[in-house]
Amino acid sequence: LGPGDRLLLLKPDGSALVFPFDGAAPRTLHMVAVPFDIDAVWLRGGRVERVARLSAWTGLGRAAADVVI
Repeated sequence: LGPGDRLLLLKPDGSALVFPFDGAAPRTLHMVAVPFDIDAVWLRGGRVERVARLSAWTGLGRAAADVVI
């Protein structure tokens, strides 16, 4: 992991994790070592920038955001 990287913690109860950042910038999610699909939402200024279903093990998503869910 490098500076500014964040880990996605997996929650078995199906609840969402919200990752707020200090400003909008390109944010990347990857699914390395995650054995199931997830749905991800990138927000900028409260507005949805991208919604994507990321596939288990190989999924990759990127969009400018100040919040990732």
